[in-house]
Amino acid sequence: MLPTIVSAVLTLLAPKAYAAQLATGQFGIEQSAGTLTISIIVSNVLSVAQDTIVPVCTAIFIAGAFFFTVSAGDEQRKSLGKDLMIGALIGIAVVVGVRQILNMAYFFLYGSN
Repeated sequence: MLPTIVSAVLTLLAPKAYAAQLATGQFGIEQSAGTLTISIIVSNVLSVAQDTIVPVCTAIFIAGAFFFTVSAGDEQRKSLGKDLMIGALIGIAVVVGVRQILNMAYFFLYGSN
């Protein structure tokens, strides 16, 4: 029953329309095919990762809050809800943190983004 509830919540909250709108014009390949550098590739990969992982982690956080709220004294569900919320926050922090660390490293190495 628990996987069914999680699946139903994630299906309802998953941003399907948002994920389906991947515009290749933002990758810089069409505009300037000759200037595709490693920094642009890394930036594009991190952008896609962030645009995908943040909504998924948000849905997982909401599912965890749901489990925590409806636990009704059941310590296992309460613990599951807390673990889901903490894991979602860690996931968002890792993705955003990695992007900022790489931007800072690129700035120190090359002088600009």
